[in-house]
Amino acid sequence: MANARPLAGFTIAVTRAADQAGPLVARLRGLGADVSEVPLIAIADPIDGGEALRRAVANLPAYTWVVLTSPNAARRFLDAAPESASGPWPKVAAVGPGTALVLAERGRVVDLVPKRAIGEGLVDAFPHGSGRVLFPRAEVARAVVSEGLAAKGWVVDVVDAYRTVPAVATADHVQALLSADLVVLTSSSTATVTASTLAGTAPRRIVSMGIATTVTATNLGLSVAVTAEPSTIDGLLDACVVALRRT
Repeated sequence: MANARPLAGFTIAVTRAADQAGPLVARLRGLGADVSEVPLIAIADPIDGGEALRRAVANLPAYTWVVLTSPNAARRFLDAAPESASGPWPKVAAVGPGTALVLAERGRVVDLVPKRAIGEGLVDAFPHGSGRVLFPRAEVARAVVSEGLAAKGWVVDVVDAYRTVPAVATADHVQALLSADLVVLTSSSTATVTASTLAGTAPRRIVSMGIATTVTATNLGLSVAVTAEPSTIDGLLDACVVALRRT
């Protein structure tokens, strides 16, 4: 019989924003983990309060595609979008299964999910065209998607949907990161703030949620033990079990 509590006896630090960590923390505890919540980031409105996104979704039928590269972007887009727009909705592309799940839970069809859950993978999978693409994203983000789609002929409207801001890191937060058996990074933002907070000191083990997070973490000098694929909570839980089984 498989062990129903494979994480029992281990401490796992979760760096996700406090208002979004609940489901992951509950699942980890259900598998026996002692969870330290270390919210190093917070999700905030963009500088314009979301006005640009509201204007864009008011003209949603003008777009051939909407491209979403994070669960946060998907949530902000759906919150701003009218329940029933006049005319057909555009097609929707999601960078990975975690983002696609947010859309599916709100009853929206996802037309494209690339095999590689990273911006480069989305660009590779995206068709050539000449219409307009709405790209709601984080206020600070890589240009790989917008530039890649433009190179394929699309007119890309980039709209700030949210900001990721660092939370105040306390001495207790630092201690929790360094003493945990495993630190979970759920986004490039959490990787960036973790690296900054620890200032060159390394956690025992790190699991990241998807290849984009791993790339960011590695570039900042953090060593990732296991990358969760798919980039969903289930994938992350499996990655935690794998990482903690390794000696």
